[in-house]
Amino acid sequence: MLVLLIIMLGLFFGGAAGNLRQHKFDYLKVKGNTVESVHKLRFVLRVDRSFKLLGEHHHQPTYGEKMFNVSVAAYAKGDSLVMVHAEAHTDNSGGLDYSNLKPDPLGGINFTSREQCAVIAEIPDPDSIPDLRFLREKGFAPAPAVFLKQYLIASPDGSAEYVLSYGKRVASCRDEIVTPEFKAGIERDVRAVLKIKK
Repeated sequence: MLVLLIIMLGLFFGGAAGNLRQHKFDYLKVKGNTVESVHKLRFVLRVDRSFKLLGEHHHQPTYGEKMFNVSVAAYAKGDSLVMVHAEAHTDNSGGLDYSNLKPDPLGGINFTSREQCAVIAEIPDPDSIPDLRFLREKGFAPAPAVFLKQYLIASPDGSAEYVLSYGKRVASCRDEIVTPEFKAGIERDVRAVLKIKK
């Protein structure tokens, strides 16, 4: 179970250590609390003004034998975190598909969604995950644990994806913390804080 969780966190937080050289792609146009994706999936996200922009970064992680171009923007307010990932296969090949996940429309867009919770101390080398390192450097430590709700969609040709994530720092991932009421509150927060459109 821990191995699976680490893999899932890798997919959420940007995967294995990416190539740290300068990259010639930028799939997100960030202006204040507005983020526009400019790759094959074009969305405009507005994050509530109470959230502070932490910044953005770009990297090229490899999953299996596939390299990705990944652009990330992040916002935070207290224990809450918003992250936007705009990603594409570096070689423009297909294969990305989230149709196996639960349909969960947001802003009239046919997203699917998933949830996960992770205890950061249980990750063997958290600094090897580019997005975790980025968050720490920007002053947001997702510890002791973080609950994540993600909205995902892939382009029709399967070569690009967009992942919108809302996270909450929690004391632990135990059932008495991550209750159905807690999850319902996350759902309410997402719809109050995030406004997205095509």
